[in-house]
Amino acid sequence: MIVSTTNRSSLWLTDTRYYFLHVQRDLFGEWELLKVWGGRRSRRGRHQVVCVAREDQALGLFERECQRRIRRGYLRTAG
Repeated sequence: MIVSTTNRSSLWLTDTRYYFLHVQRDLFGEWELLKVWGGRRSRRGRHQVVCVAREDQALGLFERECQRRIRRGYLRTAG
């Protein structure tokens, strides 16, 4: 069993949109960044899983996406 040392998630919102990020390990122990986005009043949404070799790469992608959300006017929610 592989125990993750990092469990980093972030939810970003605007008046009409949401964006969720999560750093995790898959079933094979590889690191990945899960990105989920869509409209707040819509059932339609999309997701993307970005696989990387190391934890620091996943965290780097996570931080870059957080900076992108700030530039695009999203607000980070608590929790």
